[in-house]
Amino acid sequence: MNIKDIRVANINLLAEKLGRSALASEIGYKDTVYVNQLCLGLGSFGSRTARKIEACLELPSGWMDVEQTKILSAEAQADIDEIVKLFEGEESAEKRKRILEFAKFSTRNS
Repeated sequence: MNIKDIRVANINLLAEKLGRSALASEIGYKDTVYVNQLCLGLGSFGSRTARKIEACLELPSGWMDVEQTKILSAEAQADIDEIVKLFEGEESAEKRKRILEFAKFSTRNS
């Protein structure tokens, strides 16, 4: 998959998650014409556009250039954030190991 195909796939994930109208608004467009073109792979989808989308949506730099397999639901992300807090706040190596094992088990069985 080339970089343009990756960016097209990622913009489609964002459009699916946010809706095309909301996505267009977030990146500074009044209507969905440009977002529709990006989602269909029409026209240029260069680095400038990719970085603008990342900045507007507060995504890490380079996010658009890496194949994203899915976007987590808000509930799943909250669960991950909670596990990270538990893990980081725990000083006992044994408890940290158990938290990590549970997290790995949970993600395999979801």
